[in-house]
Amino acid sequence: MGLWNRGKDKNKHVAAPFINSGGNRNDESLWEHIKCPYCFEEFSHRDVAFRSETGFSEEFLNEKNMEYEREEDESKKRGLQTLIENARSYLIQPDKTYQSFWSEMVGDPNYENDEYCQRPVIDISTAIEEIYDPDGFLEAIKDRAGKRTDRRICPYCHNLLPRFYGKNEIKFMSVIGITSSGKTVYLSQLVENLESDLDKVGCSIIYSKEATEFRKHHIIKRGYPLPVGTVVRFVPPIYFTVQKNQRNITLVTYDIAGEACADADYIVTYGKFIKNSDSIMMLIDPGQFKGLHAALENTTVQMSADDEKASPTTVISAVHSAFMGVSNEKSNVPLAAVISKSDVLMNLTDNAGDPLIPFQSHVRQDLTQMMDKSFNEMEYRNVNADITSMVMTQFPALHTTIINNFTRYGYFAVSALGCDVMEISDSTGASWAPVSDPIPLRIEEPFFWILKEWGMID
Repeated sequence: MGLWNRGKDKNKHVAAPFINSGGNRNDESLWEHIKCPYCFEEFSHRDVAFRSETGFSEEFLNEKNMEYEREEDESKKRGLQTLIENARSYLIQPDKTYQSFWSEMVGDPNYENDEYCQRPVIDISTAIEEIYDPDGFLEAIKDRAGKRTDRRICPYCHNLLPRFYGKNEIKFMSVIGITSSGKTVYLSQLVENLESDLDKVGCSIIYSKEATEFRKHHIIKRGYPLPVGTVVRFVPPIYFTVQKNQRNITLVTYDIAGEACADADYIVTYGKFIKNSDSIMMLIDPGQFKGLHAALENTTVQMSADDEKASPTTVISAVHSAFMGVSNEKSNVPLAAVISKSDVLMNLTDNAGDPLIPFQSHVRQDLTQMMDKSFNEMEYRNVNADITSMVMTQFPALHTTIINNFTRYGYFAVSALGCDVMEISDSTGASWAPVSDPIPLRIEEPFFWILKEWGMID
């Protein structure tokens, strides 16, 4: 009971040196305008909240109250009274702010609501010690019981933030695709291969705990069931830090179902994630090209262009509306229009009998690394021209919608697997699995283009 401190005479402590992520080291202006990746409210690093490591249950409180009633020694009673008062401040109970957020997002206040999410919320006003890193960034505090807590949460929605979130520049990227577009498989392969891919453009990566967990649960290999596609509700973001020279970017990546964008009821809820995005990567299934339906009948590509809600033109228009509202102005946010499953296009021909993808096209080849580790502009222009030509022939409405709504856009073609898939069955039901070890094709190119648009690479 003697270890409790009511918050008086607080100390400021500078933590021992740690290996910082590099750039933006002393740009403290970033620390005053940290944007939450969940609710997008802004706050200072000193205004961040914490989940306390100290927590007491109702049972503990009831037990101490009974002890207090039975105790006859006045000194011990005063000690119990102090303990009870502090325990009330650190009571483990439902967090109404946190529950309200998830109730709005997915209709379930108890979604991702484990015991830890019910621990008391504290900030520096009630801490006995503030702990800063060597650069002066608030990284932890000590509560009244003297316990250190470094699990930072948003002061507005109480969602957990990654460690040191807000210290570096933050960029938001939404990856959008309808069911069967291959978005989840693509994102899985992109995140898994980023360490080696980013080296091609002179960048390095630091995976967050969330990104590491994502990789663990989205394994793609021969004979292994492919990850299940995104349901139409919010999926917690993936974080990682991209580094080059003295610049660091904390990239927050959202996996958004295209159906959520095309449905007026869902866009009210999910539109804020698009509106706050610094880039959009939209995956488009070849099966959405009506002109290719006959040619794709004997492939594993699922046809979906007849469903108006699944139309990429509808999704792009909804994305534009999220950025610009009812304005007719074009959005300046970079849009990467990515044709997925490009390997199925290689053997297709157009109405004249010519290859849909020219034999000399870089779409058929892996991305070539530049000697100076810059963005391969020549290959990008070749791919962009070939896919633009195909889109204008097979799905002209898509191209028209893009040029009418966005000023910065590029076309890409990728294959997340580079091999065929087979249907497998087990106790959980039927699923699809690669028939061989995947060989991804050009999956990094649209991401590199976005980094170039942000000025991260040359």
